[in-house]
Amino acid sequence: ENQTTMTSFQPTFGPSEYSPTTAPTITAVLNNKDVQNEDLATFLQGMLVITSTFLTGFYAVNKFRGRCNNEVIYVAVVTLLVYTSNLLAGPRLTWVALEDGTWVPLGRYFAWLLTCPVIIMQLIKLHSSVGYKMATSNENMLVVLDQIMIVAGAFGAVSTGAQKWIFFLLSCVAGAA
Repeated sequence: ENQTTMTSFQPTFGPSEYSPTTAPTITAVLNNKDVQNEDLATFLQGMLVITSTFLTGFYAVNKFRGRCNNEVIYVAVVTLLVYTSNLLAGPRLTWVALEDGTWVPLGRYFAWLLTCPVIIMQLIKLHSSVGYKMATSNENMLVVLDQIMIVAGAFGAVSTGAQKWIFFLLSCVAGAA
């Protein structure tokens, strides 16, 4: 599901102009006059960067006023950095081309590794604020299982054959536990 073939990435880039080591940059896309889908994608990525910038500022102001904590700002900043890197560097920075021509969004897994533990801890804090208490060991186990699920999913995305299914099952088991 998280994979896409190279052909969907290059409707206007022929094989002679493109190789897995030199993915198209935003500049190359914008210089191509008959590109419309890529222009729309660039516009939407720009809107995500602008929205993330405003949200980061909003959370920073609320942190200053004592209405939110550092974890919220951390997640907003990581999200802003991911969107900005996608906009400025294009798929080269966050997508990896496999030997069979399949592109895998490893940057997405990296962002999840950075943000999901913080979100889980925030959800645990939210539950504890309404009277639900969880043992610290269970909190830590949730974070560890989440990290295992993400890493196994990333390995499954870049694997083939039986290894792909083994990592997929490991990810499912970690997520369900």
